[in-house]
Amino acid sequence: MNCVTFPAGFTSYPEALKASAVVELPNAISMPTCTDDFLVSFLTSTTTLTYLLLQSSGSADRCIGIVINDVFWSMESLINYAQEYGVLPDHNFTERCKMIAADCGKQCGLNYELFVQRYRKSIHELIDHLPMDIQSQVIMLAEKYGYQDDCEQEQIDGFCIHSFPENCCPMGCDDI
Repeated sequence: MNCVTFPAGFTSYPEALKASAVVELPNAISMPTCTDDFLVSFLTSTTTLTYLLLQSSGSADRCIGIVINDVFWSMESLINYAQEYGVLPDHNFTERCKMIAADCGKQCGLNYELFVQRYRKSIHELIDHLPMDIQSQVIMLAEKYGYQDDCEQEQIDGFCIHSFPENCCPMGCDDI
């Protein structure tokens, strides 16, 4: 886990990363193994201290957070997560997205539209409980493995909604 900071003018961590505006705070935070209440208190105190240090150095207008498995968690999101679940997030979203894509690929009968539909649904189930800023980062990771936003499926004459020829759909939809 790396504690990082970047100018608040950026809309997201990936945007700041692309612009090389992210600064890693070396050895700034060593996460303790502890009880729920202590963890939240520790994170809150660490956030306050980090903001005070940045303010004293003339860099008060910065976002502060921790990168956990390629996902930036703002300190606020991290504290809220710790309060709700009692632990730090340890999800490896890159691996999860890759695994979900592989599973969806096995279930789609080599039909791309079905893959996209199932993968999108599975990713949304994975991120449904996460803060919006984390959701957008996980979706960016999922795009590497075939995630697409709600793409309208256009039904073509002679083909069902799954893009199979009339009366040949393995789903048995007989949608024509």
